[in-house]
Amino acid sequence: MYLGKTKKVVETGTTVVVPFCTDCGSQEVEAVYTCKNCKSHNIKFPNIIDNDDKRGLKKETREIDVYKYKCDICGKEYEWTTKNETPNNIYCDNNTFGVGVIYSDYNDNFNYKFKEDICPNCLDKITNILNKELDNIFDSRHIESIKNQFKVSDKNTVELDAYDFDAITLASPTQYIFRDNTNIQYYFRYRWGKYKLYKYYNTPQEKVIYKGEYGNSLDGYISVQGFIDLIKKNHNVNIIIVSYKEE
Repeated sequence: MYLGKTKKVVETGTTVVVPFCTDCGSQEVEAVYTCKNCKSHNIKFPNIIDNDDKRGLKKETREIDVYKYKCDICGKEYEWTTKNETPNNIYCDNNTFGVGVIYSDYNDNFNYKFKEDICPNCLDKITNILNKELDNIFDSRHIESIKNQFKVSDKNTVELDAYDFDAITLASPTQYIFRDNTNIQYYFRYRWGKYKLYKYYNTPQEKVIYKGEYGNSLDGYISVQGFIDLIKKNHNVNIIIVSYKEE
């Protein structure tokens, strides 16, 4: 007849190392964990696989050397983890959709290395400006101006590329300023029906290269296209705006 079920402890054949009491030899040992902050014994050992209590997670840390530098541009202090190898490098990645993009780089992969110690913030500002210049190169107006240089045109007409074109005031007077591809500044002013175009503006070499009358004696406004047409008609100079000054 069936007498029921009981349990019996048998050896499995595997021997493991366990703590024991050196006084009596017992292996029935209990470890008591104590919180160092509040002295509580209510300690939980979370399940690593499905634990959703962030209190049981701790990021591993290690001690590293941190070197302090002073930026040679802005003067602010900053920290870096490698001595004499600060983020003073920039490089151009030409594999991004075929268009170069300039990055600040913090390892040996660089196209240009600055001699100064430059903080990451200043380095990012430098790369941002360089990338804007790259964008201007691929601007449609700039590309068209390059193309127009090879067009067969009136032999008496001179092409003048205008970079960073900016309207200082739009009326009474109308004032425009720009630079050419050699970084020479030009300044145009129109008021009381008279206009002047200056070259080498705001330098000791400043001079008026073109002047004349337009409209009536009370006029002080001319549009950008009107200005371009005026200079081309009266002085045989075709001004091609390559880029406008950014705010």
